[in-house]
Amino acid sequence: MSETISASAAAKSSVQQTFTSTILQALANENNPYHSLLPLTFPAYANCPNAVWMVVDSEMLQCFCTIMYTASWKSTERNLIPLCDGIMMGTDEEQS
Repeated sequence: MSETISASAAAKSSVQQTFTSTILQALANENNPYHSLLPLTFPAYANCPNAVWMVVDSEMLQCFCTIMYTASWKSTERNLIPLCDGIMMGTDEEQS
């Protein structure tokens, strides 16, 4: 089980943000060379268990949705999906 960290200042947000992604946790550290790639506004899937975050290169952070089989967010495009039901997929099996 991965640890979560509070990253309100490091995440450039006035709202306190807790990350479950190890990539987002690492980027929340202001000393991380890729820190500037963090989203200014966090999408719905910032903590989605179906999201796979990756640093592609020094200029791109990408989120891949394992439900929709597509890149759902790229730092180079700054698209934002504010709400998504995908976060609920997979939790039904855990509750059974």
